[in-house]
Amino acid sequence: MTRGDQALLRRSFGWDDATVEQRCELDDTTGRVASLSLKNTEPTPAQLRGLGRLSGLRTLMLDRCYALADLEPLTTLLRLQHLNLDMRHTLNFGGTIRSLAPLGGLTSLRRLDLGSQFSLETLDGIEGLAALEQLDLRDCRALRSIEPIQGLRGLRTLRLGGCRVLANIDAIAKLPALEELDLTGLGELEFGSALAGHPALRKIDLRGCGTLRSIEGLADGERLEQVVLHGCSSLNGVEALARHRDLRELDLENCHGVHSIDHLAGHDQLTLLITAYSGVTQVPPALTAAAAQGQATVDQRDAAMDHYFGD
Repeated sequence: MTRGDQALLRRSFGWDDATVEQRCELDDTTGRVASLSLKNTEPTPAQLRGLGRLSGLRTLMLDRCYALADLEPLTTLLRLQHLNLDMRHTLNFGGTIRSLAPLGGLTSLRRLDLGSQFSLETLDGIEGLAALEQLDLRDCRALRSIEPIQGLRGLRTLRLGGCRVLANIDAIAKLPALEELDLTGLGELEFGSALAGHPALRKIDLRGCGTLRSIEGLADGERLEQVVLHGCSSLNGVEALARHRDLRELDLENCHGVHSIDHLAGHDQLTLLITAYSGVTQVPPALTAAAAQGQATVDQRDAAMDHYFGD
């Protein structure tokens, strides 16, 4: 670590050398601080502003910093590529950030984690983050609008699971580069055109979306590998998946309205979960034969499926 970076962190935070080393990761080439973790701390605005002098800083971990409500001190971090403001994994506690406007100038940002920011209602301010590729908004309970994301043409991963008051997600249809989409638990939502227009989509988790009637929009692509429809009790069919020859995992547990999967007969690498609570009563012979040969997997037990989407 350069002496300048070490001195700055010791002076700003009162850390000893061991703590500095524990909380930092260095760039192998320059020796500058590339990643800094302030997890579970209460940094002051002055301390956060001072981080702008760490010219090599690319990743800043502020997860579980519950006192952080104002992002204005972060405006100096113009080279930042990953900002973690995730407050998940604790009971009944969430973040108090209300505005993302101060992040508008962080145009190098590629990943932004905002899980369990309970006070966040809109995403105003992120529309200019053209380099953003990953956005995690899981369990943002007050989030009412995601309209600003429609300008993020390079976004590849979007997680909205648990955003229970969202009324409209049509902006998702304007994300042509999307590869992974998590909409778990959006049980009262009208999906509209949100599932259409994603030719690069590989993974989608719609677990618990009880009002979802059709996934016809998924027919736009051909690259889907993992589809979780667990608990989509209003869904009336999965014919839209027939074109996705790379489909590897499909969860149809508790999909009472899906009665036929004959159009998936040629998917001989598929891992399929259908339980006693699913509407499917017969597995296509070709799929059964593939399973017998150890290619496909047909799981008809009464068991819960593990999440395909990790943290």
